[in-house]
Amino acid sequence: MVSEAQYSSRRVGELARMLRRRAGHSRKWVAREAGVTRAEVRALERGGTCPTETSSVILGVLGDGKPICSQEREVPRLDTESQILSVAGNSLPISDANDPDTVLQVYLDLVCVLRGERRRPDVALRTSDLDELSNVLHMPVEEVSQRLLRLMGAAILAN
Repeated sequence: MVSEAQYSSRRVGELARMLRRRAGHSRKWVAREAGVTRAEVRALERGGTCPTETSSVILGVLGDGKPICSQEREVPRLDTESQILSVAGNSLPISDANDPDTVLQVYLDLVCVLRGERRRPDVALRTSDLDELSNVLHMPVEEVSQRLLRLMGAAILAN
């Protein structure tokens, strides 16, 4: 059986690998930019044990250069020109900023990583985030909520 901590480490590792590959960077490049070893980047990507500070710096390099554990909290911001989604002062690239599901998927990944949680059907989301995502995606809050529930794997029951 996989523990919660192991699942979370694997999920963070998957996110790091996806971001690195999406950006076209090698582990060597990430290690150099983050000031860590290639072995540490590899360990993080494989879901191994990695100090919080190290994983924060690596994920920061793959985002906008800021450590992922930034304490400030603001509503999500989507820059459609540069295809970057920012949440809580941290940013990640989006492959298609015009696809609502892609934007929401990256949003959920950021929220879970920021909280140190794994994706699950009952992740609590801020109302202010839902309102801002609704504005950015030009769709009703209810539709944003329904899409997020589907992406989280939550059961949506009809009355």
